[in-house]
Amino acid sequence: MGLLAAAAVAAPLIGIAPAVTATPPAPTVTLSDGRDSTPDSELAAIYQHAFTRAPSEAERERDLKLAAEDCHWGVLDFSFKAMTSPEARGRWDNDPQDLAGMLYAGLLNRAPDAEGLQTSTSNIQQRGLDWATTEMLASPEYHQRIDRICQGQPSSGAAMMTWSDAVETAESVVDTRRRVAGVTCWLDGTVWSGLDAFDLLLQAKSAKDGASTVVAKNDARMQVLGLFDDLVKGVDTAIGGTGGENECKAEAEFMRAGQRIVEIAVPDQVHTEGGHNAVFVLEEQQKNDNRLPGHTTTTTWRVGTNPTSWDPFEGTVREYPKVIRW
Repeated sequence: MGLLAAAAVAAPLIGIAPAVTATPPAPTVTLSDGRDSTPDSELAAIYQHAFTRAPSEAERERDLKLAAEDCHWGVLDFSFKAMTSPEARGRWDNDPQDLAGMLYAGLLNRAPDAEGLQTSTSNIQQRGLDWATTEMLASPEYHQRIDRICQGQPSSGAAMMTWSDAVETAESVVDTRRRVAGVTCWLDGTVWSGLDAFDLLLQAKSAKDGASTVVAKNDARMQVLGLFDDLVKGVDTAIGGTGGENECKAEAEFMRAGQRIVEIAVPDQVHTEGGHNAVFVLEEQQKNDNRLPGHTTTTTWRVGTNPTSWDPFEGTVREYPKVIRW
């Protein structure tokens, strides 16, 4: 198939898509394939647009298992795997323009506009299909779609984030944990002097502003990563405080999660806007029942380049009930 073929291979979808014949229908442009806003229907549509076929029962059971436990993560996971798979690449003959049409049809449930098609095609040519897929999964339009799909479903805050949203999340990690670590681990307050580097990192999102902007951004990146290094070293070597060794180790893990976010979002020696990366971020918290005063909360961060490739960062801290004085 040629241009926009991927936007048209599916008939209206309800539940599981019907099997397709050996010869796909002739391409036409369609705005929507009629899928329902459910993980099951989303999976059927993804397979139809990526592979021009329905999922087998085994594939359906496998791909919906995670979505049943965590809708956002599960839908991101099976969507990324299908869109970037060898089968999808082969089905569309590795043609960047057809693959761009596939992404629009599968992930956004619409045909691409002219500018969007050009941008996505260029992204696939220059950065690869994996990168173009994560960029679309991080878009506000896709976020709105997956929120509708997962409404009322068990779900976490799993998301592909744009590079700038990811950096702001890393900054939030520092801003939140510094207050805790300062008390729990008696962390030296001088390490917070580098927080301004986050603002520098988020400024000037394109090298069009000149070579000086590129140098400034790379300097800011090094300052931010250096700040995380100082934080981790400070917490790792902290003694005393109210939390003890285990809780200080937890704070160090949270700092490492923020550091990893920045490393992925802003790779070394950024020269163009296209050099930034979307980041997969998932934060999970579980309160643990125990008999001591207060309770402990285990927080797990998963940070990676996509929903299927990530590093875990986990720590447990104690939270005490607030004392109300009259």
